Amino acid sequence: MSSWAGAGIVIVSYADLDLATSEGERALVRRLPVAVNQVCAEEVGPSAIVYVKHSCRKLTWSDTEPQLGSAIGRARQMAGSGASSMAAAVIVVRAAQ
Repeated sequence: MSSWAGAGIVIVSYADLDLATSEGERALVRRLPVAVNQVCAEEVGPSAIVYVKHSCRKLTWSDTEPQLGSAIGRARQMAGSGASSMAAAVIVVRAAQ
C-alpha cells in the first residue's frame, strides 16, 4: 500500500495476487480495511468522535467496494478467456466526503 500524505488516499496494489483464486481474493479483502482505516484516520484525525470515524469508514468502504467487485470480475474474466477489457492492478481508497 502506498499513501499520499494528507490527501486521504491510499493505493492498494493487487498485482501480486491471483484474484481468480479464493486465497488471492481473501488476501485483497484483508488489505482493504487497513487502507480504509488509514485514510479515515488521516482525514478525521486521532481525536475525532467515534461516530465520525465510523461514518468515514462506512462511506469509504461503500465507495471502495465496487472497485473490489471489478477487480475480482476482471480476474475471473481473464481466467476464463485469457483476456479482459479492464486493465487495472490497484484499488484507490479515498476518504469519503
